[in-house]
Amino acid sequence: MERFSILNPNLFEDFLATCDSHLNVVMVKILKGEFYSGDIDIKISLSTVEDEIKIPREGNDFEIKPFVKPIINFSVKSNLKKSFSDKGASDTDNMAIELSDKFIKIGKIDDGQLDFLD
Repeated sequence: MERFSILNPNLFEDFLATCDSHLNVVMVKILKGEFYSGDIDIKISLSTVEDEIKIPREGNDFEIKPFVKPIINFSVKSNLKKSFSDKGASDTDNMAIELSDKFIKIGKIDDGQLDFLD
């Protein structure tokens, strides 16, 4: 048996080749100025199932040997970004919000008020 590792080419060669391909495609498009930036999302799902193997013996005889089989699935997704975005926040200091009669009300808080949204 070998060590279970992402560096094991018998297990993860296709995964690493797929990641490498996405990495290169995204960077080439950025360097060509086609996109501003890019993200590469990598997901690896691991699980196991119980299985069995028939080991041949003499004649038509065989031995059934149970084992635990690993299930390794992966997905690699690239997102290229052309747009810029701005972020901000509204000033809500001294404001209250509530749901009233199926409407949302918002208003400034007056220190002397008992009901803030009257």
